[in-house]
Amino acid sequence: MREIPDFDLLLKLESPNALIERLDEISNDAPSEFADRLSVVVTALKIQAEGRKWIIAELRETLDQLRVDLQYVLLDLEATRRERDDLARQ
Repeated sequence: MREIPDFDLLLKLESPNALIERLDEISNDAPSEFADRLSVVVTALKIQAEGRKWIIAELRETLDQLRVDLQYVLLDLEATRRERDDLARQ
């Protein structure tokens, strides 16, 4: 049987996906009574990781669009100020 890994060290060194893969390997090597339960946990972790990836991608896209929209608003504000100053001078 394999030695139990130092999970504190793994958390510092590896990405979440690498940890999930390592857990998957451990579940394959575990006795059958534990392998089924570990397999279910690993599958749930994979699904959650994919969901988080999708959410992060959506957030990044939304933030990029917000930055572009904010630039347009700032350009419009500057143009409005120039128009106001021109009208005030007349």
